[in-house]
Parts: sequence; structure tokens; C-alpha cells
Amino acid sequence: IWGFGIVPLLGLLFLSAGYFFTAQLADYVPLRPLLERLCQATHCVVPPRRAPERIAIRAREVVNDPAHPEALTARVVMVNEADFPQPYPVVELTLNHLDGSVAGSRRFAPEEYLQPPAAGALMQPGEPVTVELELVNPGDVTGFRFRFL
Repeated sequence: IWGFGIVPLLGLLFLSAGYFFTAQLADYVPLRPLLERLCQATHCVVPPRRAPERIAIRAREVVNDPAHPEALTARVVMVNEADFPQPYPVVELTLNHLDGSVAGSRRFAPEEYLQPPAAGALMQPGEPVTVELELVNPGDVTGFRFRFL
């Protein structure tokens, strides 16, 4: 009797785990087609694949804003090098002092840097995207780093 009861319970456990961990499982390429078929039957949504490590920087700069001396303008040109469209990343900008200590750091959500804000927009493979960010100048900044999350 226990054997007959355990099999459906294990099936239910795997289905519920698949439902609650859809985003993590969707990034695992061999499982994605199975998840898409299951979600068609259960009316769930498989999120787009994400690979922020496959987003490359083509150009970057941080300059003083001539119109506002207390502000900096940061520009980065990024390209999705993955072979699939993916969501725009969170852009982290870290500013450093000459001694390497952090002068400031901020994360920008796609809604903050996309013009106009495009909810659910995807970065297409190979298309450069220019992002311009405005921020307060913390003073004595000698280095910077962009990171995609």
C-alpha cells in the first residue's frame, strides 16, 4: 500500500518543485522544452533565459556633466553575445578613488535606463544598446567598473 501511495506523491512533489522553481529550471537548456510543454498545459509562464555573463561591453566612459558640475554622466554600450534574446540586466556601476577604495556604487534597473521604459523588453543578440546614466559626483573619482546582474 505504501508503494502505491508514494508514487503519486513523488509525482506531485516533482510537479510542485517544477512550478515553484520554473525560473531556475528554465535556464537549464535540456529541461526548457519540457517546461514549455508543461506550462502550456498548466497555463504557467516560462521566463526568458538569462545569461548576464554573456553581455559584453563595447564602449564605456564616465565624464563630468558640463551643465551640472555636481553630476557625472556614465555611458556604456553593451551587446548581448548569447544566441538568444534575454532580459535587460541590472547595471551596477562602481566608482573608485585613486587608492582603489569604493567612492560609490549603484545598481540601475532596466526601467531606470531604458528610454522609454519597456516592461518585458528583451535584448536581441548582436544588437548594441547604449545606456546613459546620470549620477551624483562623489568627488575624486579615478576609476569605474560596470557589471551586469
